[in-house]
Amino acid sequence: MKDQLDAGDVRRLLDEAPMSRLQIQAVAVLVALSMLDGYDVISIGFAGPLISQSLNIGKTALGAVFSSGLIGMAIGSLLLAPLADTFGRRAAILGALLLMMAGGIGCTLAGSTVTLVASRVVSGLGIGTLIAVSTPLAAEFANMRRRAFAVSVTTMAFPMGAMLGGLAASMLMDDLGWRAIFAAKSILAAILLPLVLIALPESPSFLMSSAKHRAAERLSAFLARCGHGPVSVSLGPVSRGRQGYTDLFAPGQIGVTAMLVAVNALFAMVGYFWGSWLPNMIVDAGYPASAASFLAAMNQLAGVVGGLLLGFAAKWINLRSLAIAALAAAGVAIALFGFVPAQLSWLTLAAASCGFCIHASISGLYATIAMSFKEHVRASGTGLVLGVGRISSSIAPLLAGWMFANGFERNLVSLSFAALAILASLILAFSPRGTGLKG
Repeated sequence: MKDQLDAGDVRRLLDEAPMSRLQIQAVAVLVALSMLDGYDVISIGFAGPLISQSLNIGKTALGAVFSSGLIGMAIGSLLLAPLADTFGRRAAILGALLLMMAGGIGCTLAGSTVTLVASRVVSGLGIGTLIAVSTPLAAEFANMRRRAFAVSVTTMAFPMGAMLGGLAASMLMDDLGWRAIFAAKSILAAILLPLVLIALPESPSFLMSSAKHRAAERLSAFLARCGHGPVSVSLGPVSRGRQGYTDLFAPGQIGVTAMLVAVNALFAMVGYFWGSWLPNMIVDAGYPASAASFLAAMNQLAGVVGGLLLGFAAKWINLRSLAIAALAAAGVAIALFGFVPAQLSWLTLAAASCGFCIHASISGLYATIAMSFKEHVRASGTGLVLGVGRISSSIAPLLAGWMFANGFERNLVSLSFAALAILASLILAFSPRGTGLKG
């Protein structure tokens, strides 16, 4: 006879039981998707110097190319990611991969700035959707013991993908030119499509909060595949609360929503300035594009180490305190990068320090975001926070391009963005603990 479980029983079972092979497999797929995201986001920074030469565009126009992808990411996070709360996490991920493929093909074939900008917007739609869905989805597949680790690994797969992408870009640009970077991205997205179809089940949290037909049956099948069957799940009437973004600003939730939006919006500007303009700053210091790509890849490697160490340290140290310290350290590191001598050894060390601190901050922020919203609005909440961050971050590359084009040197530009990281740290440090931030 099958055991009868309700939604509360299912949550306790998945929280307390060891993670099954299916759950580990699902997180592994999400890690691969996050790596593709990292490669896609950073690819335009790697290709930037050669695009400028090939299409004969200046720094201001190149800043617009950088920002176009971020605009697409904002739209994807704000408008497309919330659809995952209605139609399912899996469907949203498949749609995001298709958009990334199309954008990559457009970039490969682009013969003008307008075409390149449009293609980056399309890619951004997919990236924004994928980032907003994949990180909280890792939390939904993990048990309570491994949840923070699953989120941390998925988040840090982003800079790992950027690091490996930097190494690949260094070789591809030398042998095949900048277009090969985007062609490779489309091929990788095409490979991941069948992998998602085969190896990524629908989120159990989505099924528990879904009023769709056969949700209980699909949840029972998922539990059986995880080794918890045979069981029969009875969800009863599903109470989803207020729909759309309304629930994110309800009493008890509005504090955490507003705080996460503010802190992430400020720090997103820092992160995307750094990711977009680091290769160009190295080229401007007198080094070839291939050397800039390699240095940027080492920056990402240091970032992976920083992010994983923060997640590991959160077992013993308050997550909020770690995030405050990481944000402040990122500001100091970026400021120092602006003043080190233009020698490759100094620039490499300073860039690695920046990457370490920046991605430690990202790990802390994303872990908080992923676990701070209720199931039925988790994609919407994450999409809102990241979407507003995309809007603010889209200003950063354009602003930096304007500053460089108008004679500002590396030191002043770096110092300006370092101040934003310090401000984010101060807001988090002096915010009331009642805002609901985890840790």
